[in-house]
Amino acid sequence: MESETRRRRPVEEVEEDLLFLVAQGYTNREIGVRLGRTQTAVKGLLQRTYLRLWIPNRVALANYARSRRPPGREYLRGFEARA
Repeated sequence: MESETRRRRPVEEVEEDLLFLVAQGYTNREIGVRLGRTQTAVKGLLQRTYLRLWIPNRVALANYARSRRPPGREYLRGFEARA
């Protein structure tokens, strides 16, 4: 019954950007450059996001990001999606 008590908390703006970049396949280093953060800060943000959303790893996070993105909508203004 523990899974029934778990609730995903709302995603913050920086986490929205992180979700978009992870779903596009960017590395922590590339994400850091785009968000103006260090690679270590990105790792911490990822860990916080995993815990906040009850997601176990990066692949699951990317899948979650893809599943919640409305078609045709960009999360991160000013950044091109990877081809």
